[in-house]
Amino acid sequence: MRTVATYQDQAVLVLGLGKSGINAAQLLLKLGATVVVNDGQDQETSEAVAELRALGAIVITGSHPVSLFDEHAFSYLFKNPGIRYDNPMVEAAVARHIPVLTEPELAYEVSEAQWLV
Repeated sequence: MRTVATYQDQAVLVLGLGKSGINAAQLLLKLGATVVVNDGQDQETSEAVAELRALGAIVITGSHPVSLFDEHAFSYLFKNPGIRYDNPMVEAAVARHIPVLTEPELAYEVSEAQWLV
């Protein structure tokens, strides 16, 4: 894995607690980011939530509180490519000129493998 300093000490919002969202949050924590994970479904009792919190992430489930943008100075929003751009959190990021990136873009950035584009 290639170490990048882009996310060091940056507040990052990760949308979705699917497998790729969990992995992205874990990777961003390793890269030194302050990570907030948000999922619209109530997943408070899931192992993934407990694990991410133990690693230092803030995890909010059960809704998409746009107020998070007032509480955190997010530098980036990461989403699964399947999350639509009319999601309220994505729309809020775009309105605030916060870069919206996908999890595959993060993987590309840290991967040492050759990619076909």
